[in-house]
Amino acid sequence: MIAKAAAILRARVDEFARPVTLEMGKLIDGARGEVMLSADILDYYASNAEAFLSPQHLTPDSGQAAVESSPIGVLFGVKPWNFPYYQFARFAARVASIDVPA
Repeated sequence: MIAKAAAILRARVDEFARPVTLEMGKLIDGARGEVMLSADILDYYASNAEAFLSPQHLTPDSGQAAVESSPIGVLFGVKPWNFPYYQFARFAARVASIDVPA
């Protein structure tokens, strides 16, 4: 699902870049770059979410120990107005990666 969102951003880069240029005044090349960076972020989380959430086995001097991730989701987020896709990709990919089965 996350990888599909990245593919859609790449396939329709100009369609997503145009509103950023019109509404925020960002130059079109910068807006395209943000769309592509956002697609890269989504792909990164799609590829690595399972590893991020897998238990990390520690090697203590005695006994056994592991660190397990049990994320509860985004508690609070502040988005700057001038990077709308980038911020969305960071939040959405991170939250969506929580639901990846281990």
